[in-house]
Amino acid sequence: MDHRQTQTRNSASPSRRLQRQTRTETSFNFAGVNRRRGITAAHLTSSGGAAKRDTQQIRKIHDCVAVGTNTGLRTGFTNGLGGFADAKNCQFYNNTAIDVQGVFYNDTGTLENIRIANNTLVRGWFGIGLVADGPNESWTKNNIVIVDNKLDIQNRNAGDNWGIAIYGATSSNVTIAGNYISFDPTGNGALQFLTIGVLDS
Repeated sequence: MDHRQTQTRNSASPSRRLQRQTRTETSFNFAGVNRRRGITAAHLTSSGGAAKRDTQQIRKIHDCVAVGTNTGLRTGFTNGLGGFADAKNCQFYNNTAIDVQGVFYNDTGTLENIRIANNTLVRGWFGIGLVADGPNESWTKNNIVIVDNKLDIQNRNAGDNWGIAIYGATSSNVTIAGNYISFDPTGNGALQFLTIGVLDS
């Protein structure tokens, strides 16, 4: 099967297919998936309309795959497989990223009640990053759970290569547990590896 097309197992709506079975590669785009940006909550739709902020409905991104290029350099999906921005009550789980920056990345907006679990990264350089630091430090991160992820970090950056990093605006009630983080020194970047860093401004 040509992996440049969405793989589906059922005839659900297009938004449901995007959520459940998506494989992306660096050479292609389709609705809601961009080779540089990956998948974000803003790309998911519900009931024919755009996903709304501050809803009680749980938004999910799961069982997706992104495959970059095994060059040992920062190429392909340079901000990771996906993430959420200005999101509340969201889950990101059972995704796989190979030769991309990481599995989850956020540098825009507030996050609240977010669960990032059971994701796998192979040869990434910034496994999970929550680094939003908005105007007047208003982009806070509250009630964040990061558990049971498998992150293989390769030295592709000129500087630090991170497993999990949370910094920028204030973070509260953050749980990081049961993650497996390994380091692959065969890339073309600096031999600098940081497993977990949580820094408040």
